[in-house]
Amino acid sequence: MHSEEALPRRNVLVIGLGNILLRDEGIGVHLLYHLRRKYSFQPAIAVADGGTLGWQLMDVLAAFDHIVIIDAINAAAKPGTIVRFKLEDLHKWVVKASGSSHEVEILEVMAALQLVGEAPDAVVIGIVPEDVNGLGVYLSDTVLARVSALEDVVLHELRGFGVVPSVQEDVAFDVDPDRLVHDTAWPYPE
Repeated sequence: MHSEEALPRRNVLVIGLGNILLRDEGIGVHLLYHLRRKYSFQPAIAVADGGTLGWQLMDVLAAFDHIVIIDAINAAAKPGTIVRFKLEDLHKWVVKASGSSHEVEILEVMAALQLVGEAPDAVVIGIVPEDVNGLGVYLSDTVLARVSALEDVVLHELRGFGVVPSVQEDVAFDVDPDRLVHDTAWPYPE
């Protein structure tokens, strides 16, 4: 790690990646906030809004045993397709850069953590975007229609780590720009 003091190792981190200003590119961050609002988890998990950060996440990623990354993935599949893979297989799935380099930087960060023996078990759960070029915080209809299925895949992954989700507030998924500005999940809530 690049800091002198290591963070204490924790069990599970869910991190949302993406640029919320580029429509579907922000799905990881949007879903992260939805999960945080809707569920409580036992044992407790940490959540982080990774946005388009890369190397700045190194210490955070090293502090966990298991990481679930939620992101828009430019895979060779139709928009709305949900994909799940181990982070080290990202290069097999991504067709082209999505306009930001956070996918490549996360791979580099994980490779660096592997070199120093601190790489966590990381899974990427993503959705193929329809629109990452238009400006706006709202998702395309195609991606919006698949949010519930994406949520289910993330919850299934967490259950595989022994994490039990419980609905704390029965809320529908929505994109609320005001909440994104005022509600923070970085680096750890609570």
